[in-house]
Amino acid sequence: MIGTEGVREPPRPAEMTRLFIADDQTLFRESLAGMISGQPDLVVIGQAADGEEAVRQVVQLQPDLVLMDIGLPKLDGLQAVARIRDRLPAIKVIAITVYASESLFRRAMEAKVDSFLLKDARLEEVIAAIRLTLRGSGLFNIRLMRSYLARERVSNPDALTDRELEVLKALAEGSPNRTIARILKISDKTVRNHVSNIYGKLSVNGRAEAVLFAAREGLVPGYEPAPESARLYASRS
Repeated sequence: MIGTEGVREPPRPAEMTRLFIADDQTLFRESLAGMISGQPDLVVIGQAADGEEAVRQVVQLQPDLVLMDIGLPKLDGLQAVARIRDRLPAIKVIAITVYASESLFRRAMEAKVDSFLLKDARLEEVIAAIRLTLRGSGLFNIRLMRSYLARERVSNPDALTDRELEVLKALAEGSPNRTIARILKISDKTVRNHVSNIYGKLSVNGRAEAVLFAAREGLVPGYEPAPESARLYASRS
């Protein structure tokens, strides 16, 4: 826990969300840890300055979520994510970087990070990304996501059935699988099958990409993500 040496900190409630930060810039990492730990329900349980140490500590500590700088020494952040997920496949990861690079964003999406933040993000955006990611959603830079989809995806949106369009609209509204099943009066398994079919027909890797692609193509009328950082639902449930 981040605190002043020799000063006893107040006890944290048992339901605290446990976070880990990996970043090679000490001032940035420790400042971010201090601000996050100021939240009543969040606690930073560990930090690392390079990718190899991040993998070792995350596997040992098993936090709920990792904020991972992409540009780490020894082992870059996305390589570290791959090694961590070999051991902890369900762990949540927010990629953070100073570079608004389309090639870097593409690598991050291929690594299936849960959110992608630039280091100039405001504290409230970081906290929002943490909470959204923990709920199965994600926060992505809208410009980079749109560019990524435009360059990388060849899809067949016309092949979506009426039911798949209904499911896609529910995804855009942020509904988890269980809620979609209840609304459409179908089983959870059927919803998962529809979601899988949607991914295949749109050639996307997750809900965030599916929703943004659908919005861009006008498949979900009235849906428009925020112009700067977009709240894009990416539940893996």
